[in-house]
Amino acid sequence: MAQVFGGKPRLLRENVRITRPPLAWGYSSYGEMKMKMKSKKKIERCDHVDKAIFDLIQNINPTKEKIKWDIQAISEIREILRDFYVNVWKVCADDKFYP
Repeated sequence: MAQVFGGKPRLLRENVRITRPPLAWGYSSYGEMKMKMKSKKKIERCDHVDKAIFDLIQNINPTKEKIKWDIQAISEIREILRDFYVNVWKVCADDKFYP
């Protein structure tokens, strides 16, 4: 589609996709952006797993007493769950369960 501005035809682009991030976004390269995005996804996955285990601990608690966040207990339960998902049920790889 061409329009005339100041006597010269100029093409207008629609639906332009940015395939490389501009340096103004704070990344020095496309690879750095992808690495940070992957790292962010891994952190989000780890946080999700730990929070889900903590919620399980709270939900099956037979008393009304709240249990404080205990990363040592969460990590022990996580290792048991990881063993079942990876070795017993064989539904995912180790790095997919808890990267």
